[in-house]
Amino acid sequence: MKRLQTYLAGDLVKATVMAAAALTLLLTILGLIEPMRKQGLAPAQVLAVFGFTLPVMLSLTLPVSSVFAATIVYGRFSQDNELLACRASGVATLTILKPGLLLGVGSTILALILCNFVAPFLASRADTAILRNIKGVVFNQLKNRRTLEKGRFILRADGVDLKAERLDGVVVVIRPDTDTINSFKRSAEKLEKRAAELDSGAARPRKGETVKKLRNQAALQRREAEAETHKLQILSARSAHITDFRATADGGAYFGIYLTRPVGGDTAEYKIGYLKNTLLEGGPVPNPSREKISWYSWGKLLNLLSDPTLHGSLRRELIRYRQRISAEIFVKELVAMIKQTGDYEALRSKDTTYILHATTAEHERPQASKQTSARVWLQGDPDATGPEQFVTVDVRPDEGLAWTVSAKNAIVSVGVSPVRGTSMITVRLMGPVEVRRSEDTTAPPYREEEWEVGEISLPKHIVEKEAAIDLADLCENPDRHTKNAQIIEAIRSLNEDRVPRLIKGVIAEMNLRVAYGASCFLMVAMGAALGLIFRGGQMVMAFTLTTVPSTVVILMVYMGNQMVRNPSVPMQYGLAAMWSGIILIGLASVFAYWHLARK
Repeated sequence: MKRLQTYLAGDLVKATVMAAAALTLLLTILGLIEPMRKQGLAPAQVLAVFGFTLPVMLSLTLPVSSVFAATIVYGRFSQDNELLACRASGVATLTILKPGLLLGVGSTILALILCNFVAPFLASRADTAILRNIKGVVFNQLKNRRTLEKGRFILRADGVDLKAERLDGVVVVIRPDTDTINSFKRSAEKLEKRAAELDSGAARPRKGETVKKLRNQAALQRREAEAETHKLQILSARSAHITDFRATADGGAYFGIYLTRPVGGDTAEYKIGYLKNTLLEGGPVPNPSREKISWYSWGKLLNLLSDPTLHGSLRRELIRYRQRISAEIFVKELVAMIKQTGDYEALRSKDTTYILHATTAEHERPQASKQTSARVWLQGDPDATGPEQFVTVDVRPDEGLAWTVSAKNAIVSVGVSPVRGTSMITVRLMGPVEVRRSEDTTAPPYREEEWEVGEISLPKHIVEKEAAIDLADLCENPDRHTKNAQIIEAIRSLNEDRVPRLIKGVIAEMNLRVAYGASCFLMVAMGAALGLIFRGGQMVMAFTLTTVPSTVVILMVYMGNQMVRNPSVPMQYGLAAMWSGIILIGLASVFAYWHLARK
């Protein structure tokens, strides 16, 4: 008896290993390696990713391979009349099927370990290998296709020099921001809904609220959405450099584009000291292992249920809103200090301090919830005489000469730099601008049309306040951290839309993995029984007997998974669909084994 079961177990293992090796290699090469090669990975990195990806693919191919092995081994056992000989010797059919059931148990355990622990770990390692060569990915894609498209951002280059990191004949297209457009549309829908409730008498009016006023506001939001839809920015340059490649802790990969000789388009100058360049920030480059919950380990899925802000894309959005809050703190502090003392002395960039002097300051709020820049207008006293009518900036390096820059008006803007991952301040004085050496008041100043300095970090105490804002608390209680209605509304929209969809996605993924693991055992048990009943020892017969029940179960599982993720479908319907396939194959397996036991 023991020898018979060892014989069957050996054949099952050999068939499973051969089928799994063939399917895994085929899916890995066709489904992953070739696209990655076209994206620009170096040969060594392709091999590294190949090694990391094999176990990931094995978690998908192992159940199908086990079913195929059980069907063909037991089918041949029945076809060669070995089953008849065993029955004549008094060996029970269920005893013969024991190695197949053990294969199902082993395949289930191994599949669960692979998809819940091994695959996510190796996916993150493969992700690291890709990010190490993100520069090569970008340049090789431009070299092969002449075009790089990421989100709103399209870059076209006629020539690519990877060694010099230079692009020639560059055209950049920035498409309209769909997030901003949708934000305006959602605001208009809420205003129209509120107006309809007031008009029907279903709600009481609040202070200063009328149907006409609400509908006018909704119409304004609709016009803003329409205007945003047609905002298409086109830049062109003879040459450009892609630089500042940076991978962030939350899984984003960013790069900067410097249009060094712009020849057309509406471009804003970006300066480092007195060197002028035109900077366009691109990215983030998609990072599947950080964004898709199907790449998360079981422990991370459990953590995501309790804290959805651990998800990469949601976390980045909340970080942007947190940066906007810190920018508002800075802006309010700047306006208050200018109004009280006329000076602001907390600006510092690397080894240089910038001291602002002005008479009046006015805060200009962003027009849309997705805009991350905030601006302050500074002015001198237009009625005064002498130098006091100017806005002045004292530039004081730790070493070297100090300069004083004066103009009638200035703009201090705070924006988020994805490339550097922090909020950056830009001070721009608008002409005529006078620049003089502070230590030599007798020397005549020289004039410029305008003067600008960028890459100024937020003051240290404001950065500390920003870091103290917990993202989970910001997501749940935005009004505790800011009074800006736009930010509060945007974060509440995340809470009402993105977070529930993310939670449903996590629940769907967890049920999918457990259901897939359970189906593995049942499909192997079913395949072994069908092999004996229909004598599926031939390849075509084994393939047919494997495909039919496996396809039904996998389709039901994945259909239920999509239903659970769908916000318009009640979750219990999706879970019922997902597990109904498992129940059906379980009942079919019980019937098949009952039929065999009778013989």
